[in-house]
Amino acid sequence: MISILSISKFFVFTDLIKFVGRRHRKIGLANAIIKALEAKVVEKNYEKVYIHTDLSKPDVLRFWKNRSYSTFETERYVVHMIKDLA
Repeated sequence: MISILSISKFFVFTDLIKFVGRRHRKIGLANAIIKALEAKVVEKNYEKVYIHTDLSKPDVLRFWKNRSYSTFETERYVVHMIKDLA
C-alpha cells in the first residue's frame, strides 16, 4: 500500500515500499517505482520529497542515498531524508 501526505511544497512518501522480495531484487523494480512516483510529484509542482527510514538497516539507507536522498536529521532509530526535485 502507498500512502501519500503532502505538506506545503514537500511531498511525503509513507509506507512507500516496505521491501522488494528477494526474487525480485536487482532488476530495477524499486528504482522504477520511485522514479515514477517522483515524476508524479514533479507534475504536481512539489519541490522536495521527504522520507524516513530505519537507521538499523544500512542496506535501506544506502538504497535511498544512491537515489540522491540526503540525511537532514537522525534520531535514535530513524533517519529523516529529503530529495530536492526542483
